Amino acid sequence: MIKKLLVIGLVFISILLAAIQQPEELLGDIEDAERVMTRIQQLNALSSINEQVVTTPQNRDTDETINLWIYNFLNNSHTQITATRQINSTLCNIYVHDDIWNITIDQTDVEHLRNAFEDSTATDPTKGVYELDTEMFGLTSDIDGNGKTNILIYNIDDTNINGYFSPSDLLGGAYSNNMELIYIDDNPHDAGIHSSYCYATLAHEFQHLIHCNHDSNETTWVNEGLAGFAQWVNGWISPYWMMLFTQNPDNNLVHWAAGADYPQSYLFMHYLYEHYVIDEENIIFNLVQEAGNSTAGLDAALLETGWGTDISSIDVFNNWVIANHINDPVFMDGLYSYSDNPIGTGQFSLANTAEYSSYPVSSDNYSMNHWGVNYILFENTDLDLSVDFSGESLNSDFHVQFVKFYYNEPVEVVEMELDEVMSGSITLHNSGIEYDKVLMIVTDTYTSYTQIGYSYEATNSVSVDDEEINLHSQYSVTNYPNPFNPSTTITYNQSTEINEDVQIMIYNLKGQKVKQYSADNLSGKQYSVVWDGTDRTNKSVSSGIYYYKITCGNTFLTKRMLLIK
Repeated sequence: MIKKLLVIGLVFISILLAAIQQPEELLGDIEDAERVMTRIQQLNALSSINEQVVTTPQNRDTDETINLWIYNFLNNSHTQITATRQINSTLCNIYVHDDIWNITIDQTDVEHLRNAFEDSTATDPTKGVYELDTEMFGLTSDIDGNGKTNILIYNIDDTNINGYFSPSDLLGGAYSNNMELIYIDDNPHDAGIHSSYCYATLAHEFQHLIHCNHDSNETTWVNEGLAGFAQWVNGWISPYWMMLFTQNPDNNLVHWAAGADYPQSYLFMHYLYEHYVIDEENIIFNLVQEAGNSTAGLDAALLETGWGTDISSIDVFNNWVIANHINDPVFMDGLYSYSDNPIGTGQFSLANTAEYSSYPVSSDNYSMNHWGVNYILFENTDLDLSVDFSGESLNSDFHVQFVKFYYNEPVEVVEMELDEVMSGSITLHNSGIEYDKVLMIVTDTYTSYTQIGYSYEATNSVSVDDEEINLHSQYSVTNYPNPFNPSTTITYNQSTEINEDVQIMIYNLKGQKVKQYSADNLSGKQYSVVWDGTDRTNKSVSSGIYYYKITCGNTFLTKRMLLIK
């Protein structure tokens, strides 16, 4: 299911496009959405309407029939309709336009909608949209004093719009209904009320209603990203929706336009939730409550959640763009992964900006969006890969990261240091087992709606490591096999009798000791141990590069090995 939400002035509009089963069908749906976008862009003037419309006070807790303002998307006007309350329940009132009652909507339909809102969702058959959304995002307002959310079902006169939420209903002003109200089409995507299209719209628009209570002027990308995330929270989201973004990853996250913005912002919120919640401190809940907007609001929410000043929205973004491409649940303990999302795999793989398999790569010039990403792949890197990078220094904040792969498994992430003019150089040493391809990831986190330029050069050749130690010929250290899975044998040899204590210590890339083996007063010329890929608590470690250091008397030797799972 492809879902698109258009923010028109003070109205959040849900457009649910066809459930896509094959990626080649996507283009037609994109064109459909853009056609709708063009047709209703003129509604932007809604946010500046000053006309005050007198609305007769109505008691929504007792009146069965009331008049409600709706928006006519075909002629860009407001109209009042008469609707009757068909459901008076604990958490919601459901009103239906009188003209369609028992024609396109009947009692069974409204019971299905009430059940989804109050009792049961695809995520949890014992919890409705109300409970799941309020637990995740916060409580609604209650300006009409009935303690309920009101839902209006009517025939929204546009074939693509399945529902909407109007902040003016809470904030007052022109054509306000002065109540917590969600608008639902009587036949969402021609699938009826009892459909995932309808329930996804309900979950999505309810987040907008909640968010308006806590931060009514939130930046669109944050609000829409969280509304898309609400669909995931309730279990009504399709991975095919993401292909709008996977085909165009160089899309400005913080500047709202259309198209890829919807799945992109949802994916960011999904990643944020999976990796930046601390115990009972829900980063998503804190983000909704935070009065600050955009990345400033996210920075404040990270602090509130307990991340301190070392983690910022920029750090989250740069981790997220790696996760979107590799989505590996094992590497780096799953930092660059989703637990329940196929992005980065199969048909949901992200497009690379450029790919190289022969060297040298002469100066190549590119432009990209701020808060977007470019992926550049270097293959056949059997020697040392050296990259020189130069970005525009004015109005820019570049970040360049490299992911090393060995047999398609990520083994290490390295960041290039850039100077004040956004230039840097790096050499990734390769003795033959560290990596066989490298993904360069370029981002720029300067807040602007324009594009920024950069260039780079790359070579793949033998270089000298000044830190390489020339070992005395009488000592040798090996591990076999290498790469390995699940275990490897580490062997220390010397040409004379050992007759000393020997220690073998294993470290990860962060320099943390993973495991240690010791033997006292050895006799003979060889000592070996089998490492089974576990730490000191016998817990399996993740794939990646590890170092082993052998100490024997005054002699110590260090080498690298690669665990692949």
